[in-house]
Amino acid sequence: MKRRIALLVALMMLFSLASAAEPKAEAFFPWRSYTLSVSYMADEPITGDSAARYVVLRFDSADAGEEIAYADLNENASQFVLRDALNNTYPMNAWRFQGAAIDDSLNFTPPEAVSGFELLFVVPNEYETKSLTLLTPTGVEGENIINRLSDLRQVEFDASGVLRVVGESMPADTGADDLLPESALPTPDPFTLKMQASKAALRELDNPLFAQTYDYLASGETLGSGSKGDPAEGLQQILRDIGANIAVDGNIGGKTMEALNAARATLGIGEEAIDAVSLDDFKDFLFYAMLAKDSETAFDLYQDVYEEGALDYAEAILYLQKGNNYRAWQAFADLGDYADSAERAASCVLDWPENGEVYRNAEYDGSSTELTIETDKADDRATCVKIYAENDDLVSVIFIAGDDRATVKLPAGTYTMKSGVGSVWYGPLDAFGDAEDAYYNQLTFGIDDYSVALERNYSYTLTLEASETSGGDSVGSEYESWGNF
Repeated sequence: MKRRIALLVALMMLFSLASAAEPKAEAFFPWRSYTLSVSYMADEPITGDSAARYVVLRFDSADAGEEIAYADLNENASQFVLRDALNNTYPMNAWRFQGAAIDDSLNFTPPEAVSGFELLFVVPNEYETKSLTLLTPTGVEGENIINRLSDLRQVEFDASGVLRVVGESMPADTGADDLLPESALPTPDPFTLKMQASKAALRELDNPLFAQTYDYLASGETLGSGSKGDPAEGLQQILRDIGANIAVDGNIGGKTMEALNAARATLGIGEEAIDAVSLDDFKDFLFYAMLAKDSETAFDLYQDVYEEGALDYAEAILYLQKGNNYRAWQAFADLGDYADSAERAASCVLDWPENGEVYRNAEYDGSSTELTIETDKADDRATCVKIYAENDDLVSVIFIAGDDRATVKLPAGTYTMKSGVGSVWYGPLDAFGDAEDAYYNQLTFGIDDYSVALERNYSYTLTLEASETSGGDSVGSEYESWGNF
């Protein structure tokens, strides 16, 4: 990862506090104006914790002779608070000043007053200075001067205690009880909002690989064909989480890049194929991974990033990306005329594929046993068989139209199987949907036995709903809901 030195941003702000008989006269800091400088660590915080950013605020008296009483500072400096765009607040962690006297025995004697001091805050690393707000105490409980560190303004109180912002008009009746309401907090720019939501999603997803991939890309690096290691594995895992049928082995090759570009096109991230993944692409994948894991939390985290209706639309697109075409069809239908929802809904219904295996889990590539499935249906009906591993991983999906058969080769092992029959095809995962003319079964291979062992170098034939049997073990069935198919 590239190293960065600490950045120093010098910003100036003047505050004037009233000294008349108004409540402001009791403000604990007796100086009339000061300048504020902001500095922060970019990517190398003091503790080595990449999740933390250290922000240092330095206050200096702007007027000669206007010093800050040490006792006031010691008692009240903790009232300064930083706030991020999500309204999380971060208290002052430590403060320091210049001018202390230290004798030969290293005894510490503070001065009576100081002309400047510094405050240290620790905030999450994702919050750039421009997205932070400083709440400055006025001496009246619950009232603060609110300013974004990227947009510092000169502020003053007049003799009547009315707040004035230099260069901007304020309501004439603005007084001590309504100093800058919450609504006055500037809205962060779209880049900052997306960055904040992405880092929040990282925490919710709680996958160390995703964090490593984010940090790697944030350092300016990219991922593409030939990339290896944890960042590459993190990219593969997040693609798999949003529906890509690829192996997660930490080695990016043609299949990973093909799946990545297909996902970008389906999700609307980009139509043109790319050969290198940047942080911007990964942020988009984080959003969809969060949506796949917990849509309610995703809506909360990204509500300020996307316009009204866009999150529901994104959820429908994610269904489509994951191969859940029936669910996507329902979601697009519910959206009505939003964007291209009608066209998207129509695209969810697919033509019947050729007989045979229409899905194979990339993690199960063995072929030491052979299974043939026979059906007996009318020409306008089709059968879909799903084969699951013992850990409930979906291994294979077979499609058979009408009265026909299909053969698939599998790794030897113990499996459970489910069958579905219908006419309108929504793809391997959603099969025939929850339509009235569709039905689904769990196959049984004995009393209360839902699994069957397929041994290495053997061939098996499974006949479904046959009017006659030609020997072999009997296979039964139980009703299965579409949602559990």
